[in-house]
Amino acid sequence: MGLIMEKKEDSKTGKITAYTEQEVSKEKAGFVVYHSFVADELTTFLAFINDILKDDVDVKASLPLENEDALINACKDGILLCKMINQSLAGTVDERVINKKTPLSIYQRTENLRLAINASMAIGCHIVNITPQSILDGKLHLILGIVWQIMRIYLLKEINLKQVPEIIVLAEADEKLEDIIKLPSEKILIRWINYHLKNAKQTIKIKDLGLELKDSIVITYLMNQLDPEKCDLKPLAETDVLKRADIVIENSQRIGVKKFIRGTGLAQGNNKLNLVFLSLLFNANHGLHISVEKKKEVEKATLLDDAKDASKEERTFMLWINSLGLDGVIVTNLYSDFKDGLIPLKVIDKIWPKLVENTKYEKAPGTNRFKMIANGSYVIECCKKQKNSDNRDWWTRYC
Repeated sequence: MGLIMEKKEDSKTGKITAYTEQEVSKEKAGFVVYHSFVADELTTFLAFINDILKDDVDVKASLPLENEDALINACKDGILLCKMINQSLAGTVDERVINKKTPLSIYQRTENLRLAINASMAIGCHIVNITPQSILDGKLHLILGIVWQIMRIYLLKEINLKQVPEIIVLAEADEKLEDIIKLPSEKILIRWINYHLKNAKQTIKIKDLGLELKDSIVITYLMNQLDPEKCDLKPLAETDVLKRADIVIENSQRIGVKKFIRGTGLAQGNNKLNLVFLSLLFNANHGLHISVEKKKEVEKATLLDDAKDASKEERTFMLWINSLGLDGVIVTNLYSDFKDGLIPLKVIDKIWPKLVENTKYEKAPGTNRFKMIANGSYVIECCKKQKNSDNRDWWTRYC
């Protein structure tokens, strides 16, 4: 897909139909090919990226992003996407394997993009039809798709019982603590809003984060419960929905919500924009309270839940290895997949190029225990060259 040549905006929905040079030629040939996006979504995405990466020296030359072309160009080398992923889940992408030295060759850009796509899938993004080439080609709708999913993970990562024990007050009568631990963040936000609406003596009860919020009435009551002094009910007196949304945005800044969204975005009833605003609001001031004793009880229970998950650390390592983009490598069991030493050697070669010598290990050890131990010994040898201490017994135990 080439650069955008034509754009048409719907004044009512805010949707922009973006035609590319390739698509325009197809349309002239009798085909109708187009993709649309919401202008306020793009504005919010850009503001978000500019904020979370503002201090990152590796992408400072690309920031601030001001329009879709800037976003497309900034994503083409893969560095910005890798940085966003690490902001969402620290340490997902090993910075040592990101190609950063400019100018980057097309091979290095592709390698970075493959790394970003693999890492995004590792942290839970649902990637469909997104390849390094589609990003290099500047396919805006696909770029916005991956950016949104990374954003969503970043925004919701703190909205859970383990991070906020006070969420326990949102439990329903028949629910156990284990049920709340597993509750999706979006569901928590819905319950959180309804909890405060009930405390505000309102009969309104929302079911989702979409159109039910477009008039900003629910959000006005919610914010008034969070901070009555800084967020009064005056917006309700404003009959113009857009002006009311502007007032709500202004009030939210007074209680620590960063301005990623404009009033026009809030007034659309857009699920994505509402999720951004409400997650920022929750993280700034959730207004939930429990006793010290109850908080200790919940924290203890969540620690026990972590203890039950004995493989959590193993999954962290597997996630990291799978994000490296190694050809033919998908680790599903940290021990059995490591036994022959080949995958660790590939990891080492990725992190420290030229350290692994092809003539010093068995390429096809099969089930031969001696060959596997020999490979394991070479792994240890390579690590020691990088001043990493370990001992041979560790490898012998798992072969």
